[in-house]
Amino acid sequence: MFFARNPSPNTVVSTGFAVLRSRESEIAPRFLYALVLDRAFTDYLVTREQGAAYPAISHHDIFEAEVALPPLCEQRRIARILGAFDDKIELNRRMCATLEEMARAIFRSWFVDFDPVRAKVAAIAEGRDPERAAMAAISGKKDEDLDTLPPETLASLRATAALFPSRFTDSELGEIPEGWIVRKVGSILELAYGKSLSKQVRVPGDVPVYGSGGVDGYHNEALASGPGIVVGRKGSVGTVHWVARDFFPIDTVFYVKPGNGYQMRWCYELLRTLNVPEMGADSAVPGVNRNTVYAKLISTPPPTLLRTYDDLVAPMVALQHELVKQSDTLAALRDMLLPKLLSGELAV
Repeated sequence: MFFARNPSPNTVVSTGFAVLRSRESEIAPRFLYALVLDRAFTDYLVTREQGAAYPAISHHDIFEAEVALPPLCEQRRIARILGAFDDKIELNRRMCATLEEMARAIFRSWFVDFDPVRAKVAAIAEGRDPERAAMAAISGKKDEDLDTLPPETLASLRATAALFPSRFTDSELGEIPEGWIVRKVGSILELAYGKSLSKQVRVPGDVPVYGSGGVDGYHNEALASGPGIVVGRKGSVGTVHWVARDFFPIDTVFYVKPGNGYQMRWCYELLRTLNVPEMGADSAVPGVNRNTVYAKLISTPPPTLLRTYDDLVAPMVALQHELVKQSDTLAALRDMLLPKLLSGELAV
């Protein structure tokens, strides 16, 4: 379910969904959203499902639902309390997305587009300082603006720039930075098979169970330690999921074991650049053969640059994890308060 404050008039909704609009003289929009999230309402809808192959409910079932409506002023107070939780959870989600984009942009700049190396090559051709050119490429600033940065930042940028070569060399992949090595993905990481775990045998717990579509329930025991990476093998073929904590990957996925010297986050970003879904698209029964992934050639940087990338993005990843944990706590508290507020058990 999704709450939209100001939906676009051009929004298109699939026939598999229902759009609810409140009569604002009788029910506050956000209070209506809280009502349909409540377990009592969803339990009612389950009782009205029809159809064996594709269970569904009609719009009449929703219209006929009976709900208790407190006075409008109280609805708004309840909606403000619950809305504060939802707003913070959404803010955390957007912050996590921004941090993810930052880590990915650095990976692409350094290891796919080779921006610092290209900056050095161009600077040498133009008679400029290649180290400063690389520092500008790494920081995203113009050369003339570098000296506005604090001395410790400049020193860090200079040390990072020194890790990139100033020329390219030919390889099976075309031009790659000098000193980098072409390797097969199979020499960098292992795609280990998940394990069957049907819903009937799961024991209630807080360990996320991962299928190719993401979290598919919870269990009391982990198969793999986090942080980790899950790759869809069947179903949602080629999906790549980052997992912050211990988890249980089922038999429709692989989970990643990095080789010596390769960090988990670098492997995650690498897999996202390989277009794994295409590797399973040609099969009669869509699925990813890990040997196809293993055979893919990539250029790999020296270990010092791998460690530098990991050190740079580690605080971003840690903050993401904290924001996710905070959102989980807020969602649990919201879900605990929701029925109590709606029933009047807890006064506003």
